[in-house]
Amino acid sequence: MAQIEVPFDDAPEEEIPKEGTYDLRVMMKEVGTSKSSGRPQITVMLKIEGDVDYVPIYHYLTFPTMEDFDEEPQKARNAVRRVARFCTVFGIEMGPQGFDDEALDGATGRCLVRLEEYEGEDRPKLQLPRIKS
Repeated sequence: MAQIEVPFDDAPEEEIPKEGTYDLRVMMKEVGTSKSSGRPQITVMLKIEGDVDYVPIYHYLTFPTMEDFDEEPQKARNAVRRVARFCTVFGIEMGPQGFDDEALDGATGRCLVRLEEYEGEDRPKLQLPRIKS
């Protein structure tokens, strides 16, 4: 049997942030489809900026279809509001036809991060503010 060298001491577990407001950066995005609803979705991985190595925050931008506006208009409008709130926090330019997903790459913003229990562990989650009119 061969000894496999792995620098375990150089890979400590990432910390879970306390609830609070943080500077965030989009580190990765994946365009795809929601597993639960089948709707178009972008999964965004965010990192908290700074010296501490926190666990990444995953945020899901799920987009309603035109059929959703016919069948469940309130639910569709709520989905659009959630996307608009994310775009506003991260300075993503929005237009009547949507936004350019490439603008997400490296985007930064400041947002409240809350903790939510998921499978027995605390996970950080964005608490996006309402858009001021």
